[in-house]
Amino acid sequence: MHRAAGTSLYEQGDTPNGPFALREGAIAVEVAVDAESTVRSLFIGTPGLWFGESALLARSPRFATVRVIRASSFYVVPAAHFEDLVTDPEVLRAVAILSVETFSRALQALADAGHRQLRARVAGRLVAMASEQARPGVAHPAVQASQAELAAACNLSRKSLNRILRGLATDGVLAVGYRQV
Repeated sequence: MHRAAGTSLYEQGDTPNGPFALREGAIAVEVAVDAESTVRSLFIGTPGLWFGESALLARSPRFATVRVIRASSFYVVPAAHFEDLVTDPEVLRAVAILSVETFSRALQALADAGHRQLRARVAGRLVAMASEQARPGVAHPAVQASQAELAAACNLSRKSLNRILRGLATDGVLAVGYRQV
């Protein structure tokens, strides 16, 4: 399955149609946080991320909106097939572990967003994203995200993020490149 940048894979409140694995591209996982539907980006998903299983397990509407921020392709397990798969205790355990990892990522993103010091917020998101994108044998992975994507993940304007990244680069903490930090 393929989706263009700027489209939604699903919306908060939708009936779940299956879990997904991001094969290539990038997504933003977003939630409405108040009655006025103020949207907050929880995290940026990169290739290898499995998501969307929690609502199926809970038999409830989708907990978040997944927006495609870079043209992406996905694997999808249809809901009926997923229901058959999770009757196997080992598969259910593996899916539960995926759900816990996704929940932990969302909680970390909320904790990072709570930092009043913007530099600490950006540093926290970068560390979390580097951990999510880590590959075996790579000591200091680059975070693969545009400044617009990183700004959304930090709930900052691009201008504010750029100022913070310049300061961190000047301090020798990181290097900024095209679509990577």
